[in-house]
Amino acid sequence: LFLCDFICHGVPSNQLLQAHIKFLEKKYKSKLSSIDFRPKTDKQHPWWKHHLRVTFENGSIYDRTLDTDWYMYAFMKKSLTLRKSCYQCHYCNVQHESDITLADFWGVMDYNPVLNDEKGLSLIILNTSKADALIPNLKEVFNLYPLQWEFAKYVFKNRTQEKYSLNKRENFMKDLQRMDYLSAMFKHIGYIQVTSKLNMFIYFSKRLINNMRKIKHLNFIQS
Repeated sequence: LFLCDFICHGVPSNQLLQAHIKFLEKKYKSKLSSIDFRPKTDKQHPWWKHHLRVTFENGSIYDRTLDTDWYMYAFMKKSLTLRKSCYQCHYCNVQHESDITLADFWGVMDYNPVLNDEKGLSLIILNTSKADALIPNLKEVFNLYPLQWEFAKYVFKNRTQEKYSLNKRENFMKDLQRMDYLSAMFKHIGYIQVTSKLNMFIYFSKRLINNMRKIKHLNFIQS
């Protein structure tokens, strides 16, 4: 028996994902057919570039990068949507206690850019002598390249309050419960390229008009 774990940014909230899907289904007027968080279809979608691709039943496709998608931005850039335990992870800055640790090899360009085929490259960290004994077997099925520790140590780092704030996460999730999806995103993230400034202006103008109509209707009833 070998114990294997992996390096991750954190586990995002399923509540937010469902809210994002609902938001997109309303926008594209169709139910979701498939979703891919890292499509490696062409040079525009390399493995190292976080990308969200959503396909709908009516044939529409939503294709956005990390910097232009609300869900991915809140998850990866702002770290607002992780599980509570992720903000106090015990294994983000120390050697793991498993036999093997797996991770995306983000250090490939520093190590050897030739190895980057845009389809993905994994980092394998052997933590025990038991795992070391697997090397001969791994060589039969994988192309292995021994690394100096300097190219792998980046995976262990402290989670600072500046980037991993549980208080910010709690405030964001509360607003997500009491506000509509886009308003909560705009409040905590601000404007990103996912929508134009004109569309944002139109959206909030419609919100203002609808609220004014509700107030006028309420005053009419009370009078």
